[in-house]
Amino acid sequence: MFNLVYLVKGIQYKTKLDALYAAKGDSTKINGSIFNDRLLFSYPWKMEPPESFKELCRQRAQQLRDNHKHITLLFGGGVDCYTVLKTFYENNILLDKVLVNLPTFFNDSWNDPSNIEYKFVAKPLMNRFEKLMPKTEFDYHSDTQNRNYIFDFESMFQKSGLHPFVRHRFSDFFSNDNKTTYLVGDLDPDVSYRKGKFYIEIWDSANVELFKDLNAISFFTDPNFPQLHAKQCHIIKNYFSSLDNPESINDFKTKRKAKIELLRDVDPLIIAYDKGKPQFVPSQLGYKHELLYKNLPDEEQNRLLDLFSYKIYGKPVYQLKLGVKLFEVEI
Repeated sequence: MFNLVYLVKGIQYKTKLDALYAAKGDSTKINGSIFNDRLLFSYPWKMEPPESFKELCRQRAQQLRDNHKHITLLFGGGVDCYTVLKTFYENNILLDKVLVNLPTFFNDSWNDPSNIEYKFVAKPLMNRFEKLMPKTEFDYHSDTQNRNYIFDFESMFQKSGLHPFVRHRFSDFFSNDNKTTYLVGDLDPDVSYRKGKFYIEIWDSANVELFKDLNAISFFTDPNFPQLHAKQCHIIKNYFSSLDNPESINDFKTKRKAKIELLRDVDPLIIAYDKGKPQFVPSQLGYKHELLYKNLPDEEQNRLLDLFSYKIYGKPVYQLKLGVKLFEVEI
């Protein structure tokens, strides 16, 4: 389970909003942790596990099955959760439920304008695997009051950090469910390169902050099965070590491309969506909120713009460096 905490001058805060106020808007003054650090730091990260990545994924799925009564995979159609789903399916390991959380704003439907990738990727994939995995329940959850956060910024920020987030109400519905283990595809194999050395890093993210109140477990990155994260980080490191410019690992898009090609299953539906999805002019809103903005009445459009002008110590939220490093070790 994610045990996300933030520290400013030795004082612990449960939300990034509170920590940023304590740090006067400077995230570099914030430390944090997400797991049992003793377990993380005691693992021999410089040693690459001898098993293949696929074999470790199988072992991880079996470990989860052996230790949890009811497992629900949170599924959005992306490469991470798709790889998890395929791991359970290909190894005939029971997955109790696959759940899509639809971030609807206007209607309780896959056709809501905020649901492009859900409609064209997640839904058809669910339909396919529902036939392949008859013992697994496939379902979706929708919340038509999602856009209420436009009128309550601070409440949303407390739940999902400082990422204006379209699924921020998810934990309201599932945080009290202690009988279910929610399985997520986070976290990325984040490896950096500095002065001839490679480092594993774990950063907070919008998803991690959202899941902090759930009984959620990361499939790929967990202190109770660190060898899987070690393996995927070594694969990334080995690839960039073979290049003439290993520092290119520090470019987010280059590293993400390598992760997908080397470590994740990619269905043709995902490829087709990535090639054909609408392109938006880059802005502080991001494409989800551009879609939302275009469909809102005038009053709510103005409120959404106000959200992106929300200030902490005189600086708009979208101008702040939001990421907090939670873990780092040389690999």
